[in-house]
Amino acid sequence: MTAAARTCFALLVCATFAAFFAAQELKSTPPRVQELKVTPIFSPNRDGRKERARASFVLKRSDDVSVTVIDRNGDGVRALRSNRRLAAGQRMRVVWDGRLDDRSPAPDGTYRIRLNLRREGRAVVLPRNVVKDTEPPDVRVTSIGPQVDKVPRPELLPRIDGKPARVSIKAPDRPGARKELLVYRTDVTPARPVFDEPVRLPTESSRTYPRRTRVRPGRARPFRYGGSSSI
Repeated sequence: MTAAARTCFALLVCATFAAFFAAQELKSTPPRVQELKVTPIFSPNRDGRKERARASFVLKRSDDVSVTVIDRNGDGVRALRSNRRLAAGQRMRVVWDGRLDDRSPAPDGTYRIRLNLRREGRAVVLPRNVVKDTEPPDVRVTSIGPQVDKVPRPELLPRIDGKPARVSIKAPDRPGARKELLVYRTDVTPARPVFDEPVRLPTESSRTYPRRTRVRPGRARPFRYGGSSSI
């Protein structure tokens, strides 16, 4: 082995050890962004539920922070903060309404939040996705009543035989999605909810509602349910 080859080999060995120790130091160093909280999914469709995506975080060191929502390609779609002074340990909270910088609605999809730290001269993309989903699920009432009908029909409650009403619903299975049923009285204007809270749907496709159910005062008399529901 020539002297030049031995020198190159020694340099490679030194570089390998240096990279190893640098990696170990990075692993033991607390991240610059700490105590991260991000809304995983939101739906700004003006129904009053999950209308905003929220994020909050704490910096390890003081800095001037700019916060931007970016798309899958890393392009900025909405600036949420611009050069805001943030002290170490102080929590910053940002809210996104699902719109672009020109105030038009952003397309449904997956987004992330990027922090620009001016003093450190670097950008940090938060490791949490924010999914905007405003497309309503394809939900169908397949039958109302003990028997399965080809065409859903209204059910008059309470039933003469005292049995509960059975509503069968077909809904898409979205992993991790919480499915709830809202039951309304449609014999009044405007329609009013029957139950105090949304009914959480089980894993099966049908739900039995007892004839006697705790509802708000003045709403316990018989009503006709024609399949008005939302999930």
